[in-house]
Amino acid sequence: MRAITPEAAAKVLDASDDYRVLRRLRPREIADSRPLGPGERLAVAVDTETTGLDHRHHEVIELGMVAFVHDDHGALLAVTGEFSSLQEPSGLSTAI
Repeated sequence: MRAITPEAAAKVLDASDDYRVLRRLRPREIADSRPLGPGERLAVAVDTETTGLDHRHHEVIELGMVAFVHDDHGALLAVTGEFSSLQEPSGLSTAI
């Protein structure tokens, strides 16, 4: 019996309306700093993780940012920086 590869299994599942297969993103190399060219823009994507949705009772526990350069058409040209920080929850958050 021949073993099925992970990618072949993902293709079978992707073909069904009942499943959605997520793939791991590989980190990009951080590019050296350079001046922006014509039609290039600098942007920062920010991601937060919290202990809940109510700012009065919950906390931010993770913050991640990626700075990148893109063109006028939205194509990613380079990753220019990244930041990640974790904070242990204080335990004061209450479930609502």
